[in-house]
Amino acid sequence: MELNDFIKTHNVDFSYSRVDESFITEMERILDVKVGEQLKKYIIDYGYIGYEYIELFGVNNIQGIKSDMIQQTIFLHEKFDATNGLIAIEDQGDGDYYLVDSEDAVYRFIAGSKQLSAANLSFDEYLIKRLLSV
Repeated sequence: MELNDFIKTHNVDFSYSRVDESFITEMERILDVKVGEQLKKYIIDYGYIGYEYIELFGVNNIQGIKSDMIQQTIFLHEKFDATNGLIAIEDQGDGDYYLVDSEDAVYRFIAGSKQLSAANLSFDEYLIKRLLSV
């Protein structure tokens, strides 16, 4: 299933105050991480996504650099070297984070054990899998 199809047929929340590509460039500078094409499309098209009990991090034009995706990524980079080069996309609770690299590969990071592992999914695959898990 495509993300657009899922959004059209389900009660998915997303931002109406989205950023443009020039903000993505600023975000890359602030985080010192290149934003992959899939993540860039997600940010520009949706800002963030919320559905049922799932809320994926995002960026919106109102909060700008105070948006949760940026702030959570900065926090993780400051506290855990293993997350450098990655952008936070979700906190599933109890320090269980999902992050994405500049090639749109998704990683799981468990803060308590400082364990980083590949999820073997692209960002788009992760989005659909996560939304369908509800």
